[in-house]
Amino acid sequence: MKVGGFDPGTLSVAEADAFIQQFNTERRRDYPYETAAAWLQSTYINDDSQLIASKANEHFLEYISKKVDESKRFNGVPGLSPETARALLLLKLQTAMPAPSDPALREELAKIASKMEANYGSGKWCRQDKSDNQQFLALQETAKTLNTPTPPPAPPGGAGRPEGPPGRRLGCGGRRACSA
Repeated sequence: MKVGGFDPGTLSVAEADAFIQQFNTERRRDYPYETAAAWLQSTYINDDSQLIASKANEHFLEYISKKVDESKRFNGVPGLSPETARALLLLKLQTAMPAPSDPALREELAKIASKMEANYGSGKWCRQDKSDNQQFLALQETAKTLNTPTPPPAPPGGAGRPEGPPGRRLGCGGRRACSA
């Protein structure tokens, strides 16, 4: 029975091993560039870093799609070592964002992914301040606000501020940083 135009019975275990070895060599070569582009985008969120990350991601998506298609010829090859069989499976599961074969669509997908990453990293939270003005907080300011404990409102009847277990105050989620 042919799989992807290949008869698994005619392919050797050595060919599958060589395919995985070549894939691993190529990934070791390309991985530093891809992660550097992603780090650049995450650290310096601007149009230039998005372009660099988008192009690196586009290259990665094209490469992985090609290798996944090539790996299908080894489906059903008898006698694969557990390591090679696992590597072939992991290759097929490599990305949660399978790329289209059309270069224009793949480029668009990479741009969308980079834009989504930048939007997450440069996200803002809008809230009303005490003067009823809108206040826009960047991610770092939002983290400070969320991590600053605020006392809970006094219980009805003015009995004072309730206390939690010894050494902890209510309203700070039980974190030691809020300890009395």
